[in-house]
Amino acid sequence: SSRTLDMFLERYSDHALVPAGRRDRAAFKRQNGREQLELFFQVQARDLYDRVDISPTPAPLDRFRRSVNPDYVARYFAPTFGQGAVPGLTLFNRRPRLEAEALTNFYLLTRFSNGGDPMINRADPEQSLLLQWGLPREDARFPAPDVDGWRPAFRSSDDAEFRRYAEWIASLYPEELDYGIRYPGLDGGSE
Repeated sequence: SSRTLDMFLERYSDHALVPAGRRDRAAFKRQNGREQLELFFQVQARDLYDRVDISPTPAPLDRFRRSVNPDYVARYFAPTFGQGAVPGLTLFNRRPRLEAEALTNFYLLTRFSNGGDPMINRADPEQSLLLQWGLPREDARFPAPDVDGWRPAFRSSDDAEFRRYAEWIASLYPEELDYGIRYPGLDGGSE
């Protein structure tokens, strides 16, 4: 909260890492919560830790972890397309309900496109390759690549499961957020 940030700035004003001037303090208050919390930890503001409210995983990501990843991505999509069958697409399916694995798959899916078409199309969820590649090829706008063992996951775009996953994509924020996750080689960095 703003009050907790004010307390932090006042109590730790003599620490070298804490912003001192009005402009720097205002910039600190505009930072995202993760960056602000990082400074709390660097300064070791332990007396304020209990005043920090850490929000749970956003509902769409939690839904991905609980159902979309284990029921569709890990069971069908990863073994069909994400184990080297489609160049550049690597997905995990060993422990699909594990938060780290599920969120890694979510991140990788948001970063992947094929011929400029996104795996997760937030503007038009039904056109997401994640769903299109699960349709019978003759019914898909973007037919699945020719991979060994492919079979459709859905009967049609009216299939209840197709609709459920399209609704999940529609529930995502309209723009991709920067979650601060970096993968060497994928993001062009070496972090």
